[in-house]
Parts: sequence; structure tokens; C-alpha cells
Amino acid sequence: MYFMNQSKPQTKTDTKQLFVKKHVQMNIEKALAEDPNAFDYDEVYDDVQAKKLHQSKTEKANADCKPKFIHSLLKAADQRKKEDERRIERAVHREREAEKGRYDDKEAFVTESFRQKMKELKAEEEKEQKKRELNELFIEKEKRKKGDTMTRKLL
Repeated sequence: MYFMNQSKPQTKTDTKQLFVKKHVQMNIEKALAEDPNAFDYDEVYDDVQAKKLHQSKTEKANADCKPKFIHSLLKAADQRKKEDERRIERAVHREREAEKGRYDDKEAFVTESFRQKMKELKAEEEKEQKKRELNELFIEKEKRKKGDTMTRKLL
């Protein structure tokens, strides 16, 4: 029971090593008999990685690429635009107040779209005012809570 032209084993450990080597060699031959590509790790790994890469590319192409932060940027830009419109409208209103007596004898024309725009601006302004008031109430309430806890701790 010697393995491949080896001389007689010297110790028990040598015998065990020879047995293990022979057993491993038999398992390798058995695996290769069942599947000749059993030990082609690199080729199989490359194929698997190529499939994953192709799959991820197709998923990215098919997925809806929604921006993460653009909605907040657009919202802020819209808010700035509305604030600019309000500022300009206030300046025009002040200008009209200054010219109040000058054009009283002339007829004033106001379009329907201008009236609608003014209504929208007024509604948004009221909405902003309500938000500010609620925010102030909330802050005031929080301050009261903090003050109450402080006085309770003192007592």
C-alpha cells in the first residue's frame, strides 16, 4: 500500500499522510470523472462575475433613475421665485400709492389672469403667515415646557 513509487513509510504519521494523499487523489479523480470542469474555478468565477455585471447594468437601465435631492432643490427654487414675486408686487404697490392722485382720471384695466395671480399670492401669503404663527406657538410651548421642568426641579 505504497503511494507512487515511495519507499516504505518510516512512522505512523507518514502512513497517515500517505493514506490522506491517496484518498484525496481518488476524490479528485472521481470528481473529474463526473464533471471535467470541476476544478476550473477561474473560468467559472469570470463567467459568474460577467453575468452579475451584465445583470446590474440592465437593472440600472431599466430602473427609474429618480434623483435623490432635486425635489427639495426645486421646492426651494419655487419658494424663492414666489418670494421674489411678492417683493416685486409690494414694490409696485408702493409705487402706485405714490402716484395715487396722478392717474385718477384714467381708466384702470386689470386682466383676469392678473386677478387670479393676485388671489394666489394672497392665499400663499396667508398660508405662510399661518405656518409662522403655528411655528411660533410651538416654540413658545416648548419654552414653557422647559421653564416648567426647571421650576419643578428647583422646587
